Amino acid sequence: MKNIEAIQEWFKLQCNGDWEHEYGVKIQTINNPGWNVHIDLSDTVLDGFKIDENLDNGDRDWFFIQSDGKVFSGSGDSNKLNTILDKFVTFALDNIGKSDCVYTVYARINLPSNVEVFRPLEAKMIDLSSFEIVSIPDVNFKDLKVLNIDDFEKLDFTKLNLDINFNISDNVKCDLIYFYDHPSLIIL
Repeated sequence: MKNIEAIQEWFKLQCNGDWEHEYGVKIQTINNPGWNVHIDLSDTVLDGFKIDENLDNGDRDWFFIQSDGKVFSGSGDSNKLNTILDKFVTFALDNIGKSDCVYTVYARINLPSNVEVFRPLEAKMIDLSSFEIVSIPDVNFKDLKVLNIDDFEKLDFTKLNLDINFNISDNVKCDLIYFYDHPSLIIL
């Protein structure tokens, strides 16, 4: 189950309101019998990374793993689902640190009110569930996020302090949250 949980976490961290509408993860059975796994890599931390690995010891002991840089695909006999998933997790862990992909993650702003307000930061993925903050850009009020659009009316922008408790090079965990306009990653 660790591989499924790792892939589930990786998938969740790719979701940004757009990616999950065009790309995704598919696990299917095939008629030999066996398994087929298809994981889209486009517009993710793994975009551009390749692999080609095969094992063929006959009808009951085989798998084929390939990534063309845009899609990771794996097929295998009826006992190879976990092997295929493990190959993806290993492929991901081997390549995440080599990527230049930067994610927008949101940090809570420290406010005395009960309205949760978030500001964007830039971060690089360092493993299947963690990020390193690489930039804390200047923020405009239009860049702020709230959970409910009506929460903007409750804010006094003249008194809003945009300070956060994070620094560049901090390692953070993130989770997917649904703002009023689309899902985004927030720092836990």
